[in-house]
Amino acid sequence: MKRALLILASTIAVIGLLVSPPAAAAQDFNVGDRVEVDALGIGKWEPGVVIAENAESYLVRTDPLRPGMPYGEYTIPKTGAWVDRIRPSTVPLPDAQKPDKRKPTGILDCPITEGIYGKNLSVPTAKKMVRCLLEYFEGDDYASRVDIKQFKVGKPRLWNPYNDIGPGTRDTLVYPIKVDATQLWWTKASVEERRWLRIYSCYYSTLDEWKCGLSERIKDWPSVTRPRA
Repeated sequence: MKRALLILASTIAVIGLLVSPPAAAAQDFNVGDRVEVDALGIGKWEPGVVIAENAESYLVRTDPLRPGMPYGEYTIPKTGAWVDRIRPSTVPLPDAQKPDKRKPTGILDCPITEGIYGKNLSVPTAKKMVRCLLEYFEGDDYASRVDIKQFKVGKPRLWNPYNDIGPGTRDTLVYPIKVDATQLWWTKASVEERRWLRIYSCYYSTLDEWKCGLSERIKDWPSVTRPRA
């Protein structure tokens, strides 16, 4: 009798395994969907965006805790114990995380040669020279552009051999220029924007051409990095 009961129990167990429900799976999300994740499994949900997926998992970029702080990235498997750690979110996307649609256009072809010879330097040429110190374009995924907001040329001073570096003499006139600008950097994944205020110096060198260089960093505002659209 006992043997019959054991055989019956084993048979029921095997049948139970055969008809048991499949492993739970996470909800379906697409790249760009707004979600929230409990990455540590402690009930602390963080809003974010799905930035990539494959057959096994989602890659979620969570919002910064405060403006200016870095964002987090978590890989959430689509099956197993992790399925309950990702869910749709109704938290609005912060401005800093909204995709940036700007393209790396309007970048100068540097270095420039037009207008840098002769005793007089025009303001438009000086602006281009300052921009060319920082701008570059090596494709849509690696570029930088400077958008000048204010460009103020100060009174000239004589060359100081103890502070000034370059092909100049004691008689060389140096023109200080205060520049307020916003610089953009493009990478494959993001667009970074930063405003800064700096002093540049331009002078007519002993090489019979104008040269400009950075003299002082007055202020750099916090940068904002957004994902590319």
